[in-house]
Amino acid sequence: MLRVNHVEYSYPGHSSAVVGVHFQAGRGELIGMFGENGSGKSTLLKLCAGLLKPAAGGVTWNEQSTTTLSAKSNLLYLSGNEDLPEYLTGRELVALYLKLYKKPFAADVFAQYLTRYDMAEWETKLIEEYSHGMKKKIQLITALMLRLPFTMLDETLNGIDRRSMLRAGEDLASLSRENLVMVVSHDPQLLDRLATRVMCIQDGAVVYDAARAELEKEYGTASAIVDRFLNE
Repeated sequence: MLRVNHVEYSYPGHSSAVVGVHFQAGRGELIGMFGENGSGKSTLLKLCAGLLKPAAGGVTWNEQSTTTLSAKSNLLYLSGNEDLPEYLTGRELVALYLKLYKKPFAADVFAQYLTRYDMAEWETKLIEEYSHGMKKKIQLITALMLRLPFTMLDETLNGIDRRSMLRAGEDLASLSRENLVMVVSHDPQLLDRLATRVMCIQDGAVVYDAARAELEKEYGTASAIVDRFLNE
């Protein structure tokens, strides 16, 4: 269980990036999070991942602070940037992540994911040769191979081709059946396909948080929510 308890955070010399955020989430949920650039989405995910220490409040996973190694062993945060070690091959990158989390590298499973995401020919090529979309796909494959209790994807799916995006939706839905998954995206159609719960972040605060049933009853689609909160 993730517990975010009235968390606040500010970067030095800047106004508050996260203000009084309070919610709980657990396994079996796939939370889609959206908001304008600079609204605090990435900061909130980094707080959830224990990469930042709250100025006030706290974040716990199964009653342990996410800043502890014990909690972090159950968490994965993947950012949307492309700052990957380009001197590694895709295979080496995924194997490294699995080793860090003390999980075995299943070559057959890795090969299946490469084929599924049209990456089979790139297994042993250096990441410096990968396109933008390929870098995103190898990050996604990493998350799917790890299958940790709590996975956070911070715009990691941006730039992936449509066929791979549809497959990613299926695979993340499968991952979330027994685990907690949070996905930050500016794509409302992606949220409609994936999310069992949707959150909107504005000015560092959660201004909307609802399960799919409530969302559909009130707005119909995630696209309508995005229009309501970002285009009003």
